[in-house]
Amino acid sequence: MSLSEAKKQKLLSPDCADLLLDAQAATGHIIDPRTNDKLTVDEASARGVIDSSDRDRLLAAEAAAIGYQDPRAAKPLSVFEAMKKGKIDKKTGLRLLQAQESVGGILDPNLSVFLPRDTAVKRNVLDKNLCHALDQSPECYVDPETEQDTTYQALKKRCETEPHTGLILLPVSEKLDPSEVLFDGVRKPVTAEQ
Repeated sequence: MSLSEAKKQKLLSPDCADLLLDAQAATGHIIDPRTNDKLTVDEASARGVIDSSDRDRLLAAEAAAIGYQDPRAAKPLSVFEAMKKGKIDKKTGLRLLQAQESVGGILDPNLSVFLPRDTAVKRNVLDKNLCHALDQSPECYVDPETEQDTTYQALKKRCETEPHTGLILLPVSEKLDPSEVLFDGVRKPVTAEQ
């Protein structure tokens, strides 16, 4: 099931699902769990993998992978450069970089490759201060089980590989709607809300 479907079925909170979708977009692709296809945000929107109301937010996150546009710059801007120019805030930048780093390194939008930190610093895609901030393991994501803040890496450690597709999936227990839970009352069934 896609993250958008999990959000609609209330298996994930909107915040949790949105942050995880942003992370996928920031690493370059939205995954279609039905086909295992790696899609751009526009392709995912066209196929119904993401909700159309999330498209603009996800395009902004996707810019972390393909570069932020700046009419005064000849090349697309990296997350770090976009932060320096005020196009994105530090918390958002750290969250997107954390997701990138957990899947292979910091994306250089001009090379379209993941770079190790030291190379990213040399190419001005990252600086020492941002490296230090990433070392602090900021808790920029929401754990779907506890609703507590957590790191992307901590969520990734809980993931399991689906044997048939090879997809890496985050297991989530089904949350019960209190209005649907029935208890045996003395004379009639009673819901948790009652």
